[in-house]
Amino acid sequence: MSKRTGRNECRRLISLPELPVSLKSLKAGGCDSLETVFFPLNHTPDATLDFTNCFRLGEQARREIIQRSFSYEWAIFPGRQVPAEFSHRARGNSYTITSPVGGNPPLSSLSRLKLCGVVSPN
Repeated sequence: MSKRTGRNECRRLISLPELPVSLKSLKAGGCDSLETVFFPLNHTPDATLDFTNCFRLGEQARREIIQRSFSYEWAIFPGRQVPAEFSHRARGNSYTITSPVGGNPPLSSLSRLKLCGVVSPN
């Protein structure tokens, strides 16, 4: 079975069935009718997801992507604002993260860091 799949620009695709746990890459960019995606419970740590321009992607699917994003290398999905799950926010073109060396939490905790950015033409 393929570990990578692409469905880019599949404009009539409404739902993706349960995906195999061996999946490492899913590209569904431009599938502008896509509303639901069923996720397996365990993804490999280096999995990548691309839902660029899937503006009909349901709120539940978006939450699943965010909540499980510690398991993914990266994920892209559409939106006009930073989801509520991201508590530290800033406007502009930079954000500084500080972590005391050897302190609490240790620097290794950054390996579980989630970032979310919104790119706007304005």
